[in-house]
Amino acid sequence: MLNELLRIADQAIVSFPNFGHWRVRWSLLSRGRMPETKALPDPWWATSNIHLCTLADFLALTDDLDIRIDACAAFAGGGPARAIDPSRALENWRSESCLFLLSRNPPATVVEPPAVSGDLFDG
Repeated sequence: MLNELLRIADQAIVSFPNFGHWRVRWSLLSRGRMPETKALPDPWWATSNIHLCTLADFLALTDDLDIRIDACAAFAGGGPARAIDPSRALENWRSESCLFLLSRNPPATVVEPPAVSGDLFDG
């Protein structure tokens, strides 16, 4: 899906509930069942076709797909969005939901060797 978004547009905005948030982890640990939160109020079997992941999972996916993260913000506790560095491990625990601005990494620049004139053995 991310590849398709960036095929038709230069940038894409993606958001998702972070299953690495401490409340989600606590719910899984204490109840042994998929959590129901404000971000995911429906039981797991009634959710629309979404792929649940953690912030760390999403970073690995963007690396695998060679997608650049231009900006990232997190939401927690009903407060306003705050800019985050998604590579910091603590953010996987603190971020209830994440919002990303994504784009394609530019292709690697190919450096052409200089043109050689004359015979290989001329010196």
